[in-house]
Amino acid sequence: MEVYFPAVYVEQAELESYDGVAPGKYTAGLGQRRMAFCGDQEDVVSISLTAVKRLLEKYDIDPRDIGRLEVGTESALDRSKPLKSFIMALFAESGNYDIEGVDSVSACYGGTAALLNAAAWVESRAWDGRYALVVAADIAMYAAGPARPSGGCAAIAMLIGPDAPLDLERGLSASHMEHAYDFYKPAGLYPLVDGKSSLACYLMTLDRCYARFAPESERVGPGLAAHPLDAFPADPAAFQAWSYANRGLEVAALRASADAYEALVAPSTGLALDVGNMYTASVHASLGALVEREGAALEGRRILMYSYGSGLAGTLFSLYARHVAGPFTLARLAASLDIRARLESRRRATPAEFVAAMALQEWRYSAAGYTPQGAPSELRPGTYYLTQVDALYRRFYARREDHDV
Repeated sequence: MEVYFPAVYVEQAELESYDGVAPGKYTAGLGQRRMAFCGDQEDVVSISLTAVKRLLEKYDIDPRDIGRLEVGTESALDRSKPLKSFIMALFAESGNYDIEGVDSVSACYGGTAALLNAAAWVESRAWDGRYALVVAADIAMYAAGPARPSGGCAAIAMLIGPDAPLDLERGLSASHMEHAYDFYKPAGLYPLVDGKSSLACYLMTLDRCYARFAPESERVGPGLAAHPLDAFPADPAAFQAWSYANRGLEVAALRASADAYEALVAPSTGLALDVGNMYTASVHASLGALVEREGAALEGRRILMYSYGSGLAGTLFSLYARHVAGPFTLARLAASLDIRARLESRRRATPAEFVAAMALQEWRYSAAGYTPQGAPSELRPGTYYLTQVDALYRRFYARREDHDV
């Protein structure tokens, strides 16, 4: 796997001061330290190209060995042309045009849908013996106001095949799908968000998935705790409706679970704290950060993954970390990811720079006939960037080399 995020960020504490809100509103309230953001020379295509190219180079993957490419995103640039089609440019030099798969669009869940599709292909009679490649990429942006600090940006590329160090246990999963208007993008650059409803939908979906997942987990180990609603048999539906909106109960639950959270969940949240909202890449990029942190120490352990996308879709699934021979050991993955070093090497932008970047994104949204203002020198070597959008809305890209200034 390979994780990409921009080389610039804004401090949430400084953004609090700039916006004139109470100290802690973004840091303690949202649980954020820093937020990554893009200049106009980067977009969802460029970050995807960078993640895929770095993955292929780091692990010396022949582009001809990829037989399926699945993409999850909710930052599409076109209502017809898939993001996957842009990424296919990386396979043109090798002459590999025989790659199945297109985009999955389902809010933050799209990356998980792409992962499950790719795994199903490898396990099916349709598999031709080649790897599948999954890309989850998004740029989260919000209009000026209370939601803006919950933005972010990242892309992750994941190689899918047999004998992997992270085994997707297909018998250990549970999903919940339902219609809701908690977060959606009917028009324009920014989403419409019902924050309270979205939180309730997230918790409800997790609740439903857990109820189905827990009995299945007993087949492979000690099992998970009994479903919390078992203690409320009289009217569980009424209890759910009350609990998802009850702030007092939420605070009590947070206190009661604090130690378990720090031991079992917090080790995987560091990247999100420093990058922000990554939409479809969120849960998978956090997995990458966990792999870098733990490496071979993960072997023999299970990782419980919960992926939720507004609208709504959710899946709770299990990964089993195991020792494997060959080039894709957990130790090698950990050594190759270099997430922490890249986080520490980023440039800290001022809140004013961040606001100006958002204003430029708004101005350029759906525009044609322009050249980005941002310079390649602002990017890390090896990063793809947008060079031009022509009068016909066609987008062109280049890669920054070590000598570019």
